[in-house]
Amino acid sequence: MRRKFFALAVAFVVAVSAVLMFITFAGETNSTANESTNPQTMPVKISVLSKISEFRKRLYAKSAKAVVAIESIATRRAGKVRSGSGFFISEDGLILTSLLNIDLRDKTVKITLFNGETAVAKVVSRDARNACALLKLAQNVKVPAFLEFADSRTAKLAEPVFVIANTFDEELETFEPVMSAGEITGFYRPVVLDTGKDVVRFRGLYRGPVIETSCAINDGSFGAPLLNTKGEVLAVVCKAISYARWLGTAIPIHQIKLNLENLKNSKPGKPAKIRFTVEQAQNNRLKISKLFEDARYNNIKPGDVILRVDNEIINGSKLKFEAIINILPLGARVYFTLERAGKIIRTAEFLE
Repeated sequence: MRRKFFALAVAFVVAVSAVLMFITFAGETNSTANESTNPQTMPVKISVLSKISEFRKRLYAKSAKAVVAIESIATRRAGKVRSGSGFFISEDGLILTSLLNIDLRDKTVKITLFNGETAVAKVVSRDARNACALLKLAQNVKVPAFLEFADSRTAKLAEPVFVIANTFDEELETFEPVMSAGEITGFYRPVVLDTGKDVVRFRGLYRGPVIETSCAINDGSFGAPLLNTKGEVLAVVCKAISYARWLGTAIPIHQIKLNLENLKNSKPGKPAKIRFTVEQAQNNRLKISKLFEDARYNNIKPGDVILRVDNEIINGSKLKFEAIINILPLGARVYFTLERAGKIIRTAEFLE
């Protein structure tokens, strides 16, 4: 009897709950339908969308004229095509772009401006560690517009951003670059990630800090500016895409500015330096032997054994250690795994 009563009670509760859920759902549905068809709320929604659209149009009109399409002359002579994006950063014709758009043999490149006018730009300098190059107009061509730099160190997660680029050679064909909208989705360095099951690596050679974005990044986008809502350059779109995340990345402009004056003077970018010496220790281990007097590290001491750098296992190899350090740009934050007196120490240090 008790079991039958309990079963009936449970059935009654379930039935009442279902009825209440249906009433609630129906009410919400009707409310949503009424909102969407309510003539008083519809103009508000349309007004907001209209304002967003108008804002993007103004941003595009203001910034797109500074974006150029870049074609490698040396690659074209070899019967191939290498093209991408760049943008003016000064009134005298300096252009910042990705190193991916420039062949090692290029002394000059072809650029196409917003109005379809073509010109030749001289390769002023290359910065391999920051994966960028600086060009300058070699002809007496008027610069239609140039972009100002933002302070990329103040950029925030979820901040709206925009990319204007020669995506799929659109600027070469229509003389108008493509605009993509998104937001900042992360800040990190493209280091090797050991998940315990597999090793996740990154495309591209750049190993400095990046701003990750949900903006569409496609062929031709590399070298394009990542803009904030003021139309200022936060970063330069690069090729350092994680196989795990598949989101676009860009090099923060404050990172590029560390070497920009050298590039303007046709000098190579300064390499990052470690402020300590290493030596081979017993059992084929790599040990920190001495810290320089001007070294400023959080948690590195003489005698520490280096196990990993940016999650790459060193295995006591001085050559491997130097190979990893040598591709890092000035100002990069490096992750060390050390052994000290039998304990594992993990520390993040900036290279000066």
